[in-house]
Amino acid sequence: MRFLPTNQIWRYWSFDTCLRDIEATGTRDIDLWLCNNHVNIDAHDIYNAKAVVDGLRKHRVRVRTLTPEQGNPKAYNIMSSDCHIKRLTEGYYRQIVRLAGMLDCSRISINGGWFSLDEDPSKAWDNMVSSIGLICDIAGEQGIDVCLETLTPKRYRLLTDRGSMAQALSDIGFGVDAKKFVEFLKDSMEEREYFKFEFTKSLSLAIDILINIGEMLNFSKEDMAYLTVDDIIAVYHKPETEIRRIWEQVITENRKAYTDASDLILQDVICNKQQLEYIEMVEARPNFITSEIVTGAVVVLEDEESKRDDAGAVDVADKIVVIPKADPGYDWIFAKGIRGFITKYGGVASHMAIRCAEFNIPAAIGCGDVIYNYVTGLDKLTLDCKNGKILKEE
Repeated sequence: MRFLPTNQIWRYWSFDTCLRDIEATGTRDIDLWLCNNHVNIDAHDIYNAKAVVDGLRKHRVRVRTLTPEQGNPKAYNIMSSDCHIKRLTEGYYRQIVRLAGMLDCSRISINGGWFSLDEDPSKAWDNMVSSIGLICDIAGEQGIDVCLETLTPKRYRLLTDRGSMAQALSDIGFGVDAKKFVEFLKDSMEEREYFKFEFTKSLSLAIDILINIGEMLNFSKEDMAYLTVDDIIAVYHKPETEIRRIWEQVITENRKAYTDASDLILQDVICNKQQLEYIEMVEARPNFITSEIVTGAVVVLEDEESKRDDAGAVDVADKIVVIPKADPGYDWIFAKGIRGFITKYGGVASHMAIRCAEFNIPAAIGCGDVIYNYVTGLDKLTLDCKNGKILKEE
């Protein structure tokens, strides 16, 4: 029986739950479609290989075919002109073959994909065949067969000038002049940025006013951060002495609540009711920016005070800076000559990822709890963006 336990909705269940349900149906042979919720694998390692093997054994399920998830490196990337992409893709498929051997699986299933838009279309077929050939060679070394999925071609077009855009708009029945369409895109983006600026300017002014009120009542900026909007509105008509008494009590209570809540370990995403009963720490895959390799001392910035651009007490020059999230409030660090940058949360399109790419600063954005907790315990590390690694240094 062909069964894909980690495809589609199955990614929202734990691997053990999937295998338990499969066992209950009496199914013994499955095709395993990988997703990182269940099988944590990349170009460098299989990070939960023992758990996968033990889980299959426990539920008496055998894997006959191993299929990489579609979101992972496409087979054609093994022929990329970018040496970094080519090396990572080859490494990934070597790990797939390695996992197949560990699971006593006789074959892997891949699709050749359709060559990316920046490649010469006339060479797409030859490159696709070559990429499949390289993967077959890798699998053949371990006695693993390769199955090729049937693909249906889909036409893509890269719009490089106004003429090609006009034709594309016409083809989909979008009756808009190409020049006006481009002008609309440009104007809408400019207006979006302008309104973001106006909004944040007003927000910044309101925060400055609250800071001044706090200083009048002998509260620091950090104290004022524990007040909610409702706390502020509630004392609008009260005398100054009464405001201070009420806010002092509220700040104390809210600070304690914040401290207590900060000690809790929570799921980043809750996918099922079982995750309300136990916390599964998943090692995320960081988004590495640039292809640089740097080594340096680690400085961790986690408190609100360190967001200030005048936080002169924090020496970040020539160091690898580590922060919880890709927060624009830390923009000041880019003027301090940092050596590298690591965040717990954030994606490849986050503000800080874009800034690091802009200034060519090596970074690992969105490491997740496991890697972040490891990194914050180090005094010195090597950030290897070229090979996607974070290594401890003595």
